[in-house]
Amino acid sequence: MPLGFSTPASLPTHRHFTRLLRNVPNAALQFLLADSVRVICTELAARHIPTPDCGSLDTKHIIAWVKENNPKAYVANRFDKTKQPVGDPDCRLGCKRRHNRMTPTHNSVPASSVSVGEYYWSYASGIVVAKVPGWGEFVIAELTQPFDQGDVTYFFPLMAQTEQRLGYRPRYGTFDAAFDAWYVYAYFYRENQPDFGFAAVPFSEKGGYRASGRRFDPNGWPLCSAGLAMPLKFTFTARTKCIIKHERGKYVCPLRFPT
Repeated sequence: MPLGFSTPASLPTHRHFTRLLRNVPNAALQFLLADSVRVICTELAARHIPTPDCGSLDTKHIIAWVKENNPKAYVANRFDKTKQPVGDPDCRLGCKRRHNRMTPTHNSVPASSVSVGEYYWSYASGIVVAKVPGWGEFVIAELTQPFDQGDVTYFFPLMAQTEQRLGYRPRYGTFDAAFDAWYVYAYFYRENQPDFGFAAVPFSEKGGYRASGRRFDPNGWPLCSAGLAMPLKFTFTARTKCIIKHERGKYVCPLRFPT
């Protein structure tokens, strides 16, 4: 023992550490994270280093320790979301990855053998990280939810934590295609401000729309396939197509409307 103490005798066991993680209040851990961010920002200011102005958000699944997730264990209807696993009353069924490009029609594969996704009884942890050149990347905010919650539900809670801990709203954000939503772009965009930021998000082609196929006239009206401007017929409030309600418009073909 060159340092004068025994590492195995001084540090907690794996079992004690996992028991601590299960029982410690989340508020205590959030306090430690918030104070760590405060200390880092104070140190950066003392060294005249600009605080981070770009945040990155992503989620990571945490598979629950239940037999339903064990492929070697026989479980009838293991992916029935109405049958909660006995081993974990808080986990929820969700899809980790969906790959449904292969279809029996086009690939001549029996429907019973086609796998369209990976499902688990699980949780997901979302974090916002910021990079300081020469120092590293630091976690700013964290939120863990059951696995049945979509990625976009992490956006507003995590960005609210980020603003609170940094003391300002970051100007830039980087996300994967799961966050391709209008309110993500609107969060970073400052209209009529020369120093406005933006969100870098891959286009996801949701609903079959393609970015390359969208054309507009000088007034902002969309153009139909014949190149004619489609005037706005009416607006309505959408409450089911998004996590927040918003105004949408219906633009009609000048030749074929209302048929």
